[in-house]
Amino acid sequence: MNKSDLRCKDILCGTAPASEILAHFGDEELRCEDLRIAMGVVAPRPIRAKKAEAMLAGKVISAETVAACAETAASEASPRDSVRGEAWYRREMVKVLVQRAIMKSIDRVLRPDELVYPDRLW
Repeated sequence: MNKSDLRCKDILCGTAPASEILAHFGDEELRCEDLRIAMGVVAPRPIRAKKAEAMLAGKVISAETVAACAETAASEASPRDSVRGEAWYRREMVKVLVQRAIMKSIDRVLRPDELVYPDRLW
């Protein structure tokens, strides 16, 4: 593999929103068997979003269930204002990053043997 072949093969690097990407898999009824959501800078110490985990476990993955999971994770966070970021912004970022992490997990499940060299991280 040469450097010119190192391009983004990751579903997150496209310009389509997650809802459009998940719509392609609607007929397959992808189910979430198990998941863990850990959050670092949204509480005094790292926490897990256990309510969000329970909300998605065993369910068919769709744009609505992923968004609801992200919303629940954000409600479980208790960020504080600091010079590095305000609480409202951190809570909004939890929603975005949980959705991206779920999409990345789906990509890894669907293509376990492919190496992914993204042009950008997010």
